[in-house]
Amino acid sequence: MVIETTLDLMYFTASISIGTLTILIGIICLKLIRVLSQVETTTQLLQETSELINNYAWKPIEVLYHLKEFFTKHILKK
Repeated sequence: MVIETTLDLMYFTASISIGTLTILIGIICLKLIRVLSQVETTTQLLQETSELINNYAWKPIEVLYHLKEFFTKHILKK
């Protein structure tokens, strides 16, 4: 390719710039996808942990609370 005029130089520079920007945007998109997949994994882990806490810690506390209410209302009547 022969650059004869300044317009040819401008087109050449613009094509190199657009190509470089395209490659950089592609790399940024790939990095963003990797980060978002890690966020999804972390979110799933937090959801599983909160379900475990709800099932094994909070539910027994609720059962004990309801048992206490039952005993105070029906058994310990005065």
